[in-house]
Amino acid sequence: MTIAMSVVFSIFAGALTGYYLDNWLFDGRTSPWLTLVCLAMGVAGGAKNFVLLSRRFSREQAGRGDETDATGPDGSDQADDQR
Repeated sequence: MTIAMSVVFSIFAGALTGYYLDNWLFDGRTSPWLTLVCLAMGVAGGAKNFVLLSRRFSREQAGRGDETDATGPDGSDQADDQR
């Protein structure tokens, strides 16, 4: 969920920034060009965040090893139940 929110927020922030610059700062004279440029930058930022967060979560899962596999749905240790 965190990865998806990061990507969506980056794109949304880029589009809003471009729209703001087009309409407020330049009184619509540059519309829609700054919106499109900032949207593209937001998409690029979202892709970068996706790659970085995916790598981080993969490392965290690999670091846990078999610990997560041995726990049951209620959090109890299944290895102890089998003894």
